[in-house]
Formats: sequence, structure tokens, C-alpha cells
Amino acid sequence: MESATKHVMLAKVRLQKLASSLAKLLWSSGTEANPFAPTEKELEQTRLMGMYLAQANNQPTYAAPTRRA
Repeated sequence: MESATKHVMLAKVRLQKLASSLAKLLWSSGTEANPFAPTEKELEQTRLMGMYLAQANNQPTYAAPTRRA
């Protein structure tokens, strides 16, 4: 009984590893098919730029000094 359980668990682990490897392979081939797909670096730069713009746009605005004659 214990031997059958071990075999089932081992088969499950092997299938999970196979599925993970297959998913990585399919995902990488999918991004190669689209040359315009953004890279991880580009996505990170876009995220950081968005954070910067959100911060910069929330700064209080100051009135320009008026000129008195």
C-alpha cells in the first residue's frame, strides 16, 4: 500500500515538473512570435515611469509671483 502511494506521489511530481517546463517553453515561444511584445525590463521601466508621473502630478502647484507696478 505504501509503495503504491509513493509511486502516485512520484508520478504527480513528475507531471507537475513536466507541465511547468512545457508552460515555460510555450510562453517563451509565444513571445518570440511577437517581436513587439514588451520585455520584462520594459515593463519594469514603464511601471517606474508611471509611479514617477503619479507622484509628480500630485505635487501642489504654486502661483507665479505677480508683478506690481
